Amino acid sequence: MQSLKLYDLNNNFYKEIKILNVKAVENKNILLIKTDLNDRNEAEACVGMNIFIDANERVELPPDTFWIDDLLGLRVEDLDGNALGIIADLIQAGAGELYEIRDPDGRLHYIPAVSEFVKEINLEAGLIKVKLIEGLWD
Repeated sequence: MQSLKLYDLNNNFYKEIKILNVKAVENKNILLIKTDLNDRNEAEACVGMNIFIDANERVELPPDTFWIDDLLGLRVEDLDGNALGIIADLIQAGAGELYEIRDPDGRLHYIPAVSEFVKEINLEAGLIKVKLIEGLWD
């Protein structure tokens, strides 16, 4: 990976920055990336931007780990095969993540992205199977 493309929250291209060095912080799931940004003001202007990595530059992820854009648009069903909607977004919520699911009526529902609720992710079939508990879908 030689550069990162930054986009604002409306997916408008902002700028491309060069990567000079990458260092992993052990046991923290953190990457420190040294770029060609010249000063603090330039760096602060990038806060909140989305980073997109070309598919051909992506590293292989560990098992049961997915790129967010591979999940967007997947169909969601409960364990009985009932259609619930599609994955509209992945929300970072404090210590965890939530799948934002748009149902056929356009309403949004949120399911924690944890194995207690997400029972199967099948990219080839374009499907996520979830276990619902009372009150989770209402």
